[in-house]
Amino acid sequence: MKEQKGYVLPLALIVLTVGTLFIVPFLQHAHAGLNAARRSDRLNAERYAADAGIEDAIWRLKVNKDGFTDSVTPDNPLISYSITVNGIEVFITVEVPQVPEPEPLPEKQTGQHLNLRKIANKNWIQPSTVNTITYTIELYNYGTNAMHIDEIGDIIPMSFTYVNGSSSGITTDDPTITWDNNRHVLTWYFTGDKPKLASGETRVQTFEASVTPPPGIYYDEAWTVYDPASVGKVPTGPTAPIAVAIYEITSQAGRVTVQAAASVSSTEVNIISWHQAD
Repeated sequence: MKEQKGYVLPLALIVLTVGTLFIVPFLQHAHAGLNAARRSDRLNAERYAADAGIEDAIWRLKVNKDGFTDSVTPDNPLISYSITVNGIEVFITVEVPQVPEPEPLPEKQTGQHLNLRKIANKNWIQPSTVNTITYTIELYNYGTNAMHIDEIGDIIPMSFTYVNGSSSGITTDDPTITWDNNRHVLTWYFTGDKPKLASGETRVQTFEASVTPPPGIYYDEAWTVYDPASVGKVPTGPTAPIAVAIYEITSQAGRVTVQAAASVSSTEVNIISWHQAD
């Protein structure tokens, strides 16, 4: 019996030692797991808060809270503010997108060459308000020979209407107006003594269009027909974009940033894009 008692203490020490070897790593892993869970919970909370920031900005734009919508204009294209969501501070910016400037004219080359581009004096407008857009069709002859203009054409976007008497530049005459897929087609025809475009010369045709459009992005398309006939019809393709109530919104909460683009009016919200990064 004494011999058995003599083995109890060493055995207890062995069990305690072995147990300690397992308990310490277990506690370390448990602590690490708890921290990881906390970090995951925090990240999810930040994601929720960042999304909530986008939603808050859209709501402010839709209801024009405290004149918020009126304050975001091309003259004041970026507004920043912050809110707190579940104890997390969220930083939000609302910006009017800027359309890139037109490409520079190409260098003058030999032979018969022609450049045509279209410019609008506004690239962003608010919805539900009457706006007047001044369009400029720019024609440039960078060839070595003179050209004569047979016609200038322009298809203005849906909801846009030509302003009578607004033509200037190459001609002050109002264009002939027809319809194509619910869009106005403007055509200035020239006969007899046709306008001339000398080598290296730039000439413009301007006009105005009135519009009260719903949110969206609207493109214009112009063309011209020249004499000699070898030049043919020269189009611009879709150009001179005008964004109506399109906003770029960024929301940052901790490690999470959400970027979205949306068209917003008092009656309509359309999410164009929504991207989250962390």
